[in-house]
Amino acid sequence: MLGVDAKRQKLDMKRLPIPQRRIAVAILLPRRVLASYVFLTQEMLLLAGTMKARSRDVAGSRLFDIDFLSPDGEPVESFGASPIRATGRLGTTSRHEVVIVPGQFAPEPAGEEEDPAFGAFLRERFAAGATVVGLNGAVLLAKAGLLDGRSATGLSGEKALFAQHFPAVRYTPAKRLVVDER
Repeated sequence: MLGVDAKRQKLDMKRLPIPQRRIAVAILLPRRVLASYVFLTQEMLLLAGTMKARSRDVAGSRLFDIDFLSPDGEPVESFGASPIRATGRLGTTSRHEVVIVPGQFAPEPAGEEEDPAFGAFLRERFAAGATVVGLNGAVLLAKAGLLDGRSATGLSGEKALFAQHFPAVRYTPAKRLVVDER
């Protein structure tokens, strides 16, 4: 039977090394963003590092540097009226290798005033090779033109919106997951 210190030492030896360079992730903050998508995604990415390292040290075992980006760097009010503090502003950095577009409540098919900034950022990051992930954020991706000629999924309630405003997108809300390039 191993003592507590010996068990701890054995666990330490089994820990996997953490990469020296963290992957830069941007989580976008559009109007009426669903806060649960933002914070659950952040926590799942943090959890990935602690699980890989088999450690409870969240800060020390991070695999990702996560930024919350708004158009102006100011907090964004979520659908539930809770402010989400941005950690950066769109266009101030081009280091993000992964861009996550969280869901919004009742996204507008016509352009919101900040849509051009989101669209430019998404197109620039995609052209630079970033992986772009929509978590029920297909409307913003469609507005950016990234879904034209591609397959996408999302909420069933947005099917008519896609048919009317984004006919170049193959929108199939019955699918749980769609992967089309990056």
